[in-house]
Amino acid sequence: MGDLIFIAVLLSIGILLRRINMGDGFDKSLNDFIIYVSLPAVALIYAPKIHFDSNTFSIVLISWLLLALSALFVIWLTKDMPQQIRASMLLIVPLGNTSFLAIPLIKALAGEGSMPYILIYDQFGTFLALSTYGAFIIGYYEHGALDWKKIGKKIATFPPLIALVCALMIGEQSQVVQSYLKI
Repeated sequence: MGDLIFIAVLLSIGILLRRINMGDGFDKSLNDFIIYVSLPAVALIYAPKIHFDSNTFSIVLISWLLLALSALFVIWLTKDMPQQIRASMLLIVPLGNTSFLAIPLIKALAGEGSMPYILIYDQFGTFLALSTYGAFIIGYYEHGALDWKKIGKKIATFPPLIALVCALMIGEQSQVVQSYLKI
């Protein structure tokens, strides 16, 4: 219950900060901190605890199946709507905000042991879907073409994914790294 109260307090602080003019670029600074510091740290702490088995791969499969089913539903639902609405809905409905909101919520509801699996769902499911499917939707509906080299570079240089891959490579030996990351 304490974790949920903590999340509510953080959301309240966010609402207050939005009402106060913090200057141009403040929101980008917060997003950058999450992407370049917080999420990589979470990956380095929890990824070594991932044990790959059929359950792990089913988490990724579920993510991609939900994406496909949601996209098909949106296509069916928006068949008589303008292309701009369809494109927006194809981005909004299937893709969840699993990094910024779901990680703390799932941790609060399911506990510390769920963190490695949240990372799998987030990085190999939602992030890859956003980077590939999301780029496809934007490219298709905006330009009619895709820049696969740019998409590949964006995926390969995403800091949380780099941290996740590094953490998986060093495995349980990362206890030294983890001790520095925990506050």
